Amino acid sequence: MPSFLRSMLPGGLTIRRTETWTSSGGSVHAVVDGAPGTISGTMRLESDPAGCVLGARLTADVGLPLIGATVEKMITDNITALMESEYQFTLEWLRNSHH
Repeated sequence: MPSFLRSMLPGGLTIRRTETWTSSGGSVHAVVDGAPGTISGTMRLESDPAGCVLGARLTADVGLPLIGATVEKMITDNITALMESEYQFTLEWLRNSHH
């Protein structure tokens, strides 16, 4: 985390995320603890020759003059990395649970 953000968020970047799912996708809403920011988005599950694909579109909104865009990018990058890690974990779990 850049130094200017460390001073604003001394406890680190904590993102609380809530997902709501339907049979073909869902929505995601998240807030950043201690910061004026929200994340919202949609997720869609689509068929694929290999199984299925989960697509996500996220939007971050951080109301901080001058540095809001930088914080928004950092938040969306963190959530993207988290979702990718969850995806990889799930794939590995599915591979290992069918033996």
